[in-house]
Amino acid sequence: MRLKVSSKAAVQAIDALVKAGTNMAQLLRSMYEQLDKDIETEHEEYVTGAEEKRQRAIKAAQSQPENLKITMSDGSKVSIPNPARPIASLAVIEALMPSIPSMPSFLGGDGFISKIAEPRMEEFEQQYADWRDKTKELLEDIFMDFTPVHTFMDARGEFYSETSPFGRSWRFEKYINVTRTLDAKVAVLIGFYEALAEGIRSPLTYLPDQAKICFYDFVCPLTADTNESLLCGFMFGFSIGEKVEMEDIFAGAFHGNKEDFCGKDRETIKNAYDGINRKTNDIFGFPILKKEGTTLCLTLPSRVAANLT
Repeated sequence: MRLKVSSKAAVQAIDALVKAGTNMAQLLRSMYEQLDKDIETEHEEYVTGAEEKRQRAIKAAQSQPENLKITMSDGSKVSIPNPARPIASLAVIEALMPSIPSMPSFLGGDGFISKIAEPRMEEFEQQYADWRDKTKELLEDIFMDFTPVHTFMDARGEFYSETSPFGRSWRFEKYINVTRTLDAKVAVLIGFYEALAEGIRSPLTYLPDQAKICFYDFVCPLTADTNESLLCGFMFGFSIGEKVEMEDIFAGAFHGNKEDFCGKDRETIKNAYDGINRKTNDIFGFPILKKEGTTLCLTLPSRVAANLT
């Protein structure tokens, strides 16, 4: 796999993609669980409303007079049964009217059709599609070859097609198929991570969340949200010995504008890497940053680098 960025930067980027995929799986699960609860509530309201409507119909029928008096053509008046009046007692009426069957709401029995299921599932699928498309774009920024991107996009989960005597909910099938496909794509990302990480064997690492530089079991703490931690967070995105221009550091680490880069900014970077080197020299026995002309790079002593492949 040919890269557009350094191996370390690629590993860090793919690690972030794996975490984003895991978070997406949790989001989809919570969305589906919430939809189940909301549809159950919707069904209960439907049942209640149907029963209230039924009771109103019964009362309306019972309020009608039993007989109607009509005037015949000869002027005589006769009484006939009221067709709007139930022909039987309340018990008979209730027996004749179909009761609401007790069926699981997802089967859609009793004529219940959810009004929220379809738009919610569309949102569910859109969340997944947005994650997939964004991940594809990021992979295109990492890999020079098309194969890794194609492998990611082509990854599919095992299609769910189990049947039962009562049939299956279409939204359940969608949920299973989407989440299985997502899991398959995350597995591809993990494969990329493992393949790239295997080629990176460095005892020197940086923990950005804790602002700590680690060399084997030695730890050099920095103060979070300082120029030193910002510089480290940026430089550890590159491989050992990979030179980075000061202007790029100014833009990437300190979010400055390259066109505005000046001597004052160069001094800020110098103070930051000098501070880092003093700390690592005290704890590790060597500085970790090396300046060459207008560039800066991570460095390791030759005795350590000689043992790395």
